[in-house]
Amino acid sequence: MGLYARLRQVIGLAVVGFADDTNLLACGKTTQDYVKALEMGWAVCDEWARARGMAFEPVKSSLIHFCRTRTPRPEQV
Repeated sequence: MGLYARLRQVIGLAVVGFADDTNLLACGKTTQDYVKALEMGWAVCDEWARARGMAFEPVKSSLIHFCRTRTPRPEQV
């Protein structure tokens, strides 16, 4: 099974990719919901890459957190 097919099985996770870029998008009612989805998505990506003798470059990754509140959130993601 391909990487994107496996990622589509993670609840709360959406995948957008183009060429060598993969974006994991997660939504949830709580911070814990989408953190869990992102962690599961990362585990799928890491396992897929290791099985092929590859690795993702964490330095090239970033997290953008969007929320509806107007005040800073206390949670650390």
